[in-house]
Amino acid sequence: MAAGDIVAATTAGLARALTRVPEPQGLLLFNCGGRLWEARARGLVEQLGTAMLPIPGAGFTT
Repeated sequence: MAAGDIVAATTAGLARALTRVPEPQGLLLFNCGGRLWEARARGLVEQLGTAMLPIPGAGFTT
C-alpha cells in the first residue's frame, strides 16, 4: 500500500463506474473506515464527501 490522493481516486473511480450505468439515479456507498480516518487526518472529509456523492446517495462507513 502507498499513500495517494484519495479524493482524486474516488472521483475517478466513481466517474468510471457511473459510465457503465445508463442514467444512474443514485448511489449506495460502503466506505472503508481507514479512508475516513485518513480523510480526517488530512482535513479532507468535506472534499471526500463531495467526491463520493456526484449524484444523490446514501451509505455507511464500515
